[in-house]
Amino acid sequence: MNSMFFINIIGLEELEKAGLWEEARKMLLSKWKKNVFDVQFLIRVATECWIVLTNWCLIDTNGLDYRTFKETLLETTKFGLDNFYNNSLFLCIIGYMISINPASFCTDSSDDDYLFWENKAKEMLYLAHTANPENMIFKKLYYGQFPKNSQYEENSIQIQLVLSDEFLQNTSIEKYFKDILTDKNILI
Repeated sequence: MNSMFFINIIGLEELEKAGLWEEARKMLLSKWKKNVFDVQFLIRVATECWIVLTNWCLIDTNGLDYRTFKETLLETTKFGLDNFYNNSLFLCIIGYMISINPASFCTDSSDDDYLFWENKAKEMLYLAHTANPENMIFKKLYYGQFPKNSQYEENSIQIQLVLSDEFLQNTSIEKYFKDILTDKNILI
């Protein structure tokens, strides 16, 4: 069974637990390349790269190449922006990741590039939420960018009812989203 958010990939959780991040990236990239117009596979490979890049100082990166993960993240993001800009799930997940760490999506170190991605994230979250205003997860991720927002607070209580149905596995990205959506303190 798959959730709306993350397609189940057999073996992914085991690779992550073993710290085999490059093997996980390669497996997901291969699955996406075989199903290039399936947004679920694109999201899986992009989120895997993002979680590794965002946790780079916290995981064992021996034998990993930061540039490879970033290039894969940028490749999937560009493809998604070109082909899935009308897909609310893509807009929400990728938009959220950009909002948390715009620097991971920058191709140069200019302030303009950073501001472009920061604004792109806001736009993507807005579009995802307005296309699905009743989706509690989209709503929480959108309103979470505004300090002390009553919509965010109200939604935090209601969201508990849907989390177990939407995040069925225990991959790194699913644990991350469960934590942020339940307002647990996390490092990222």
